[in-house]
Amino acid sequence: MSVPLPEKPLGNHCSVIFNETLYTYSATAFQSLRLAKDAKWQALPSGVGTSGAQCVHAHRNTPQEALYVVGGTTSDPSAVPEAGFGGVQRWSFIDKKWETLALPVPVALNLTNHGATYLETSQQLIIFSGTKWPDTSTPSANTYLIRTSAPFEITSIPAADPLLAPLVLPLRGKNSVPI
Repeated sequence: MSVPLPEKPLGNHCSVIFNETLYTYSATAFQSLRLAKDAKWQALPSGVGTSGAQCVHAHRNTPQEALYVVGGTTSDPSAVPEAGFGGVQRWSFIDKKWETLALPVPVALNLTNHGATYLETSQQLIIFSGTKWPDTSTPSANTYLIRTSAPFEITSIPAADPLLAPLVLPLRGKNSVPI
């Protein structure tokens, strides 16, 4: 079985799987591939093009199930904080459309080399570490919790050890501790 080529090269991308479909996001394309024999790539409407973002699958098995694209650098002049882009956007799997989260502070704008995941019990995104463009090499310990419903409250959490490009995974199971 051969692997189908995407409509546009994947390059620097992030991805999630929803409903037996792979969704990939990059600065130049948002695409999907059904995980089935003879499936073909589908081009989807793009959000704000960012490079170096993290993809987070949130609100699993609910009507709010979504792909959150957290951070990444953008060269789009219309995606500045004054235009309402704070660095987090979401794709609704149900509605099949993008929404930009109107963050009170643009903590994820032009953020790369970070880790992010969704905390189910508190319905928050957690972002750890990262660098702000143009500095892409200085480790940080910046940690933020962002509520996924309006008014998208942000909480900063102290962390001791600065890292560069950490892997942040969700807690699963009955022994998970909510934040």
